[in-house]
Amino acid sequence: MSKILLEIFSEEIPAVMQLEGLEKFISTICTTLDITTQIDGLVSPRHLCIIINDYKLNDKISIKGPKIMAPQEAIKGFMNKYNINNINELKEANGVLILERLLSQKECIDELSKNISTAIGKMIWPKSMLWNQHNIKWIRPIHAITCILDEKVLDIKLGHIKSGNVTYGHRSQGSPKIQIKSSDPIEYRDLLKQNGVIISHKERKQSILDQIDLIIKPMSLMLLDDKSLLDEIVGLVENPLVFLGRINSSFMSLPTEVLVTSLKNHQKYLLLQDKNMNLAPYFIIVSDISPDDGGVTIINGNEKVLMARLSDAQHFIKTDSKTQFMNFSEKLHKIQFHKDIGSVYEKVIRIKDLANKICNQIKIDSKAAEQASRICKNDLVTQMVGEFPELQGVIGYYYAIQSGYNEDIAIAIRDHYKPCGPNDSLPETLVGCIVAISDKLDTLQSLFNIGIKPTSTKDPYALRRAAIGIVRMISTHNELMNNLNISALGTTKDVMEFILDRAKQLLKESPEKYNTIVKVCM
Repeated sequence: MSKILLEIFSEEIPAVMQLEGLEKFISTICTTLDITTQIDGLVSPRHLCIIINDYKLNDKISIKGPKIMAPQEAIKGFMNKYNINNINELKEANGVLILERLLSQKECIDELSKNISTAIGKMIWPKSMLWNQHNIKWIRPIHAITCILDEKVLDIKLGHIKSGNVTYGHRSQGSPKIQIKSSDPIEYRDLLKQNGVIISHKERKQSILDQIDLIIKPMSLMLLDDKSLLDEIVGLVENPLVFLGRINSSFMSLPTEVLVTSLKNHQKYLLLQDKNMNLAPYFIIVSDISPDDGGVTIINGNEKVLMARLSDAQHFIKTDSKTQFMNFSEKLHKIQFHKDIGSVYEKVIRIKDLANKICNQIKIDSKAAEQASRICKNDLVTQMVGEFPELQGVIGYYYAIQSGYNEDIAIAIRDHYKPCGPNDSLPETLVGCIVAISDKLDTLQSLFNIGIKPTSTKDPYALRRAAIGIVRMISTHNELMNNLNISALGTTKDVMEFILDRAKQLLKESPEKYNTIVKVCM
């Protein structure tokens, strides 16, 4: 049995696409080469590698010919092409003539090379770059392809790119050339490591965690669990080095969500917490450069960048606080929800009316829902949400509390965008659910009215997500399950059918709940 090592060396693959891209590449290779043996995959920002273990060269090839009922001229032409003297040399399968041929060693290798080239060309990334003059696509520009069967370099072609046995090391070392002599994965990984590249995603992740542990253990701190961020950071570095930065104490009074968003989403820092699960005034920097000064310059640079961002946040909060939160409503006239529907201000009026109707249906006081609805979008025109758009709703919560609104109203404002996906939590309170349902129902109805509906491939306004959110919220609250009537809210038949379609998928394991949703809609 043989081993095949196939590596594609390119410009940096986006971190969030690396693991999924590797899995898809393995699947494409397996399908094209009809492989059932074990395949190992390795990926770093610039290296995508698979190792096919226990590979047996296929010494037989099946060539599809014409149909049995094809004209004799077609059959004769096929036989002449492959120097076949007797039709009995051909086999029949599903009404088609098949020629089976034994291949020489060279033909086996040529066939394998051709199939691998085909497989690479079939690989589809979520987004690709196109070489027009060569008609090839890849996630980023390819610089080299290495493909080795045991100790033999296979002739792989992708447009103008031809394979060899050379890859490259870490950028900080000048991307030195590395000659790969065999398909031995241990030798391959060791060669890359000697040149500054840890190609294994798993190994880089463990290295990061081990380095963090050495830093924070003496401080009695813990790493805030965030698998997706950690995986993304692992995909940004080829030889990770970890450093500890400090958050200036003057910024620790900022809302936790602002700190987390600044450090995590904007700067890609890992966060730490103390033994009481509070956010600690420190952050973890993962660098891809080995500094001469022990990391002093890297730490100082990152602390300055973070200080500037958090200083901006302090300034925006101070500026926004000069205006009472309710007084931001008038500015919503200037924000267009949709050119054929109207402004966000008009949407807020519709949300308030829907919330009031829902409260009347389920027989609860509508005051809190009306107040929350009236100001639920006000933070969209604040400077803070302008800088941190992912905090819409959250900023509204803090500004509502600051302006004297009670906790129930503030929580409803914070939660009315929920659920933002299948794994997102629901609004914490019934009032929050009422405002969220009103918002999502209005979005569905408004867009359906102007002919905007999801297709099998596109849903740019996330209408399916809105409908699923409505179903989840209704099915969680007995008050809504027992008393709500969506049709009485002015909802059209096509919107109700759309919601029911989502309910059928979501509640297929709970027929009783689905039947209740049917009653709620009708």
